[in-house]
Amino acid sequence: METREFLSKNKNSIREKIAEVYEGATSEIWIETLQNFLQWMNDNNLFVENKDLVRSVIGFFLEKVIEYLLKQGKNYQEIFEEIIKKVNEVKINELFKDEAIEYIDSKRMPTFAESLTATLERFKTLEDVENAFEGIVDVIITGGSLSYGPFYNVRSSKYEIKESSDIDLIMVINDKFFDLENNEWKTLEKSGVFSDDQLRLLKERLDCFRNNHQADILSQKFSITKNGDSFDISIHFFTKYSFDQMSGTRFLQDTEYNPGNVTKVFRDYREKPFSYTHCVLNSTSDLPEFKFPITYSERVEGGYVVELPLYVFEEGNFYPGIYQNVILPRCNITFERGADFSENITNFKNRIKMLVKEGILQSHARRKIFGPMLENEIKT
Repeated sequence: METREFLSKNKNSIREKIAEVYEGATSEIWIETLQNFLQWMNDNNLFVENKDLVRSVIGFFLEKVIEYLLKQGKNYQEIFEEIIKKVNEVKINELFKDEAIEYIDSKRMPTFAESLTATLERFKTLEDVENAFEGIVDVIITGGSLSYGPFYNVRSSKYEIKESSDIDLIMVINDKFFDLENNEWKTLEKSGVFSDDQLRLLKERLDCFRNNHQADILSQKFSITKNGDSFDISIHFFTKYSFDQMSGTRFLQDTEYNPGNVTKVFRDYREKPFSYTHCVLNSTSDLPEFKFPITYSERVEGGYVVELPLYVFEEGNFYPGIYQNVILPRCNITFERGADFSENITNFKNRIKMLVKEGILQSHARRKIFGPMLENEIKT
C-alpha cells in the first residue's frame, strides 16, 4: 500500500500515534515510547507493509531525542552511546534485518542499521565542527541528507565508499574569518577536526577570496574518517551580503513580484571545476527541468571561479538554485549568533512555498528519495 493511501485510510489513528510517539521523544523513557509505537503497528498488522513509513517516523523521532538529550547537558558521544545501547536492547535492528538493497533515482537507500550509525557519527562530527568554527562565523546551517533524512537517507562508506553521505554546511563568515592570527583561528587549528593540509589550503585560498572580487562564496571539501566511516564535509562560506541575496531580505525584495524571465547567478570559488556541463534545477513534477549551462569557469590561484544559478524565473515558474537546495526542503541551524538567521530562514521558506506551485518537496532534485514523514516535518 502506498504511504499516502495508507495515511488517508488510517488518517486519525496513525496520525494520533505518530503525534504521541513524537511527544514521547522528550522524555527519559523515550525508548519505551518508540517500542510501544512499533508494537502497536505490529499488533494492527500495519508494520510489514509500511516499513518505509516506520523508518521515516523513527528517523525524525531519534532526531528529536537528540535535541532532548542535548538540552539535558549530554554531548554527542554520550548521546551516540545511549541511542545505540537502547536501540540494541529492544532489538529494533531485528525488525529491519530483511531489508533488501534498493536504488531510487540512482541513489542507494541505506538499511536502518547502516543509517543509524552513519547519522550518529556525522552528528558527533558536527559538534566538533561547530566548536572549531564558532569564533569566525555567525551561523552554521546543516542541510542535505543529515537534515532531510536523518537515520533514513544517510549512508556510510563502510558499505559503499562512493556512496557515503556528505555533511552539507553553509556558514556565514564574520570579520574574524580573515584574521589568521586571532585566537579564534588558533582554536580551529588546534581542534584536530581537519588535517593540517586541509587547513593550509583553506588559509591559502582565503587571501584570493578576499582580494578577488569575482567570487560571491568560497566552497571547500574536507575529508573525514571516523571509526572506519569516511565522508566529506562540504562547506560553503557566505558573506552576510551574499547570504542575504540567497535567502534574506534582499531575496524577499527581489522575488516579491514575478520579474519575468530572470536567472540570478552566483560565482563560487571552488577547489575544482564544476563536474557537469549543466546545472539541472527542478520546479514542479509537471514541468521540464531547467538546464543551466556552465559557460563561466575561470582558473584562479587555489581553484576555479564558477558561475552557477542562485535561482531562476522561467515562463512564470520559479526554480530554486543549487545553494538554496542545500537548505531546502529542510535545514537545521547548528550554531547561531543572534536570532536573525532563524527568522530569515523561516521567511525564505515561506516565500519558496508561495513561488513553487506544488510546494518545496517537488522543487528539489532529491524528491524521489525523501522519506514519507518529511512533508509533515516541513509543515511544523
